Amino acid sequence: MKKINKKQISQEVFDLYDDYAHNKLERRQFIEKLSLYAVGGLT
Repeated sequence: MKKINKKQISQEVFDLYDDYAHNKLERRQFIEKLSLYAVGGLT
């Protein structure tokens, strides 16, 4: 698997992960919001 760095991740996705890591988001909320970026990246 190829490693990625912070420059390759949008700030919004990084902020989502930060909120999840610091218990500001439940896992379900994190995945739901993150999926919007994953689908957008494929189109």
